[in-house]
Amino acid sequence: MAESINYKCPACGGAMDFDIKTHKLKCQFCDSEFTVDDVVATKGAKKFNKDGEFVRKNHFNEPEEPIVRHLAPGDDETCKYDTYACKQCGGEIQIPPTVISTICPYCGNNVVFYDKLIGNHIPDLVVPFKIEKFALKEAYQQHLKFKPFVPGKFKRENTFEQIRGYYIPFWIYDLKAEGGATFKAEREDPQKVSVYKAHRRGYMLFESIPEDSSKFFDDAMTESLEPFVFNDAIPFETEYLSGFEAHVYDESCDEGAEKASNRAAMTLIDALQETVSHMYSRVTFESDDIKTTDIQAQSVLYPIWMLTTKWNGEEYYFAMNAQTGTFVGNLPRNNVVYFLSLSISTLLLGWLFFAMFEDWVALVVAAILAVGIHMAIDSSRVSVKRASKATNYGKTETFRITYSDDVFSHTYQKSRR
Repeated sequence: MAESINYKCPACGGAMDFDIKTHKLKCQFCDSEFTVDDVVATKGAKKFNKDGEFVRKNHFNEPEEPIVRHLAPGDDETCKYDTYACKQCGGEIQIPPTVISTICPYCGNNVVFYDKLIGNHIPDLVVPFKIEKFALKEAYQQHLKFKPFVPGKFKRENTFEQIRGYYIPFWIYDLKAEGGATFKAEREDPQKVSVYKAHRRGYMLFESIPEDSSKFFDDAMTESLEPFVFNDAIPFETEYLSGFEAHVYDESCDEGAEKASNRAAMTLIDALQETVSHMYSRVTFESDDIKTTDIQAQSVLYPIWMLTTKWNGEEYYFAMNAQTGTFVGNLPRNNVVYFLSLSISTLLLGWLFFAMFEDWVALVVAAILAVGIHMAIDSSRVSVKRASKATNYGKTETFRITYSDDVFSHTYQKSRR
C-alpha cells in the first residue's frame, strides 16, 4: 500500500485541521494554531517569477496526464479504488482514483495523498473555505421555507446522513468570443407588421468561466452554485485540504473549453440581441457564427459543502457554495396537494372570470392562469439546473459592435380579432 501524509501539530503531535475562521491549521488536541507557511509541504505547486509575482500557467491544449494509481496486491487498472495506509493509525483506506485528501474512517485524522500531486494534476490555485459547517444546516432550513408543495412529512422526518466539505476541481477559462448573429426583427404598425433581418457582429471578453472538471460530481449541481468568485483564489498548498475531501481533474481542459466557449457564445448572442430589441416590437434569434479565441485556462479548487439526507427510503442531495453561501438542492413534491390546489384554483378563477365576462373562453383563461401560478410557485422547489450562459463572467465594458445592418424582408397584415 502507498503511504499518505497526516499533518501533525509541531507542539504536541496531534492531528491538525484547517480552521475556516482563522485560515490557519489548528490542532485538534492542544488548540495550537500555525499558518500554512509554518508547515507547508507542497512540492512544485507555487510558481513565482523573480519579482515575486505568481506565474499563471495556461493548460489549454496541454497534453492530458494520467492519474497516478495505487492498487492493492491482486488488483488491476479496472479496480474502482486505490488503496493507501493511514500514517497515523495504519488503517487501510480505499478511495476513488481522483481523491487527493480525505478523512481516515478509522482514526478520524486528515490524510493527504501527496504522491498523486504530480505534473498538471497539481492545482494552480485554491479558494479556501469561508463558510463553516453550521451554516449549511441553517441554509437547509431556509431552503425548505415558502415551498407549499413539499411534503410536510419530508420537512419533519428527513434525516441528515452525511455532511462533508469538498474541494472540487475546476478549469477556469479566460477567452474572447467574437462573431455575428442574425435575428428576425418585427416592427408593428396599427394595420401591418414589417419584418427585417437584423445582422450584428461584435465581441466580448470573458474572465474565469468555471467548468467542473470532475466526473465524480454532478455538473448541474456545481453550475447551480455559481457564480464563483475567482478573486479569492490563492496559490495552491496541500495544507488547505486538511479536514476536507479534495479531488483532481478527470475531465480534460479541452473538454471544459468547449463547454465554456458555448456558454460565452450564448452570452454574446444575448448582448447582440439587446442592440436590436430596443428598435423593434419582437426579436427572434435565427443563427450565428460566433467563435472563441485567446483561450487561457487554469486549474483551481473551489470549496463546496455537500449534504446527503434520507427520507422514505430515498436519498436527497444538497450543496452549498462555501465561498458565497449559495444553497441548492431539489425537493420532492406532494402531487396530491399540488393537483388538488390546482383544481380548486381553476374552479374559483373560472367562476370569477365567468361572472365578470360571461364568456366560456374565460374558463380557458382561468385554467391557463391557474397552471401558470402553480408552476411559478413550484419552480422554487427545483434549484439544480444546468448553466447555458456565462453572464456572470462577461466583461461588459469590453463589449463592442463591429457591424450592424438591418435589411427589410416583407410585411404582413395583422389579424383581425
